[in-house]
Amino acid sequence: MIGSSLMIAALLSGQVMPMPEPCGYPPPLDFFIRANGDVCRDFLQYDDGSAYWLLWDGIWRGTWFDTNDFAGSPWPFWCHQTEYWFYHHSSYPWDISAFYAELWNGTVAGPETLLDRTSVTALHYAPASAIYNPSIWTDTQFWAVVNTTMSGGGWPSVLADNSPNPVAHSFCSDDFLYWAPWPEFQQSLERSSWAEIKGLFR
Repeated sequence: MIGSSLMIAALLSGQVMPMPEPCGYPPPLDFFIRANGDVCRDFLQYDDGSAYWLLWDGIWRGTWFDTNDFAGSPWPFWCHQTEYWFYHHSSYPWDISAFYAELWNGTVAGPETLLDRTSVTALHYAPASAIYNPSIWTDTQFWAVVNTTMSGGGWPSVLADNSPNPVAHSFCSDDFLYWAPWPEFQQSLERSSWAEIKGLFR
């Protein structure tokens, strides 16, 4: 099993082509356009929704999304928003709260084609979002990346869960060439109030 997942999500919508029965479509995800034509949207995320680790490895930290993991088949989608969770620990103060939220097309090997770079202010224990208006059409595999080049020490520090995954989807890089999966994290958090805090923003 691979290490934990960053608390990074992408709000997508799109259409899965109708498949003949008994293929089991539509898949059980809210953001697909259903047979009745209603358009729904939902967040894609690999984390389990519970913050456990605080980390600041790498100048760049990102989540690689493969839509096949969510749709059962690889499909491109419109990305409306990416969401990032941070934690400002008193023992590890930030030198800056601003970061670049970047959206890239790319495979597991790393980000390849930049789609958007937006300056966002990180919030302590609350969602920080990049809103795309107009929405951005992604490939079937894409990355949501935290770029900390505005900081002198890799801040702001991002959150991650504590649930191992069979495939790595959270990575860090110091040179944007080699992307290393996180085998372990730096500082654990108290989790007692995390579900209540996150529930206020969704």
